[in-house]
This record gives sequence, C-alpha cells and structure tokens, in this order.
Amino acid sequence: MAAQIFLRFQEKKPGGRRKISRNIDKLKDKDSPPEQREPETLISFTYWVPGRKDENMVEETITQIEARIKKAKSLNDGRKKELLNLLSTLKIEVSQLSKTDAENAQSITGFTEVSIHEAIREEKNPQLLKLSLKGLSTSVERFEDSHPKLVGIVNSICNTLSNIGI
Repeated sequence: MAAQIFLRFQEKKPGGRRKISRNIDKLKDKDSPPEQREPETLISFTYWVPGRKDENMVEETITQIEARIKKAKSLNDGRKKELLNLLSTLKIEVSQLSKTDAENAQSITGFTEVSIHEAIREEKNPQLLKLSLKGLSTSVERFEDSHPKLVGIVNSICNTLSNIGI
C-alpha cells in the first residue's frame, strides 16, 4: 500500500483564519485513480494570518482543545480534570500575551494543540509526542523573564502530557 501525505487549505473565515488539514491518502495500489482514494484527516489546526488581529483566536483554539480532552477515550477523569485546569490557566496567560505578541501567542496555542493531540490519541507515537512537546517548550523559552507564569504553566502541561504518553 502506498501513501501520499499532503496539506489541504480550507478557508474558515474570509480574510482571516484558515484551517490546515494534513491528510493521508490510502491507495489500494500505486495506480489507483484519485476518486478511489480514502482520505483520513490526521490533524488540523488553525494558524495565524500575518497582519490579522483576532483576539478571540487563542480562546477559540483552547476551547476546541478542551472539547477534545472532554471526549478523549484514552484519558481517565482525573487526567481530564488536570489538563482542563492547566488549559484554563493557559488561556488566561496566552490571552494576555496575545495583546502584545499575537504571533507568538498563536504559536504557543498551536503547539499546545498538537502536543495534546499526540498525547491523547489512541495510537501513540512517542517520537511525535516528544517533538511536539519540544516545540511547545521552545515556543515559550524567550518569555521566562517577561511572562514567568506562562512558562510555568507550559512546563506543567509538558510534564503532564509526557506522563500521559508513557
């Protein structure tokens, strides 16, 4: 079976946020025509369109993450509650950052979304979880002096997700 990975862009709001879906097409054989492919979405996330200011974007993304955690079958109630509490604090901290540095706030939110996806998915890939957590922790390194609470909450999220992925 051959596989082809590609990105598909979908307009979410005119002139604003877009949704990117990374898909994998399963082909019955190498020569299958496109109409016989069975696409399966692996992950989707929002990204920041340069020059656009949307204060609700961070909150919307975190709200979507919270909904995924509530539905996650791979987490027990205690872990769900722990992650939801951490996300509640993250939402406040990243919302504050987004007022002065929207692009970095969106990066932090995006890495959080990807990291949580990797940690709670049914078929875990330890390498992808490790990479996503590294991206998340790197996204806040420069804020150690100016936003220490943000760095602390991201570190707590990374530790929690790392423990889930074991």
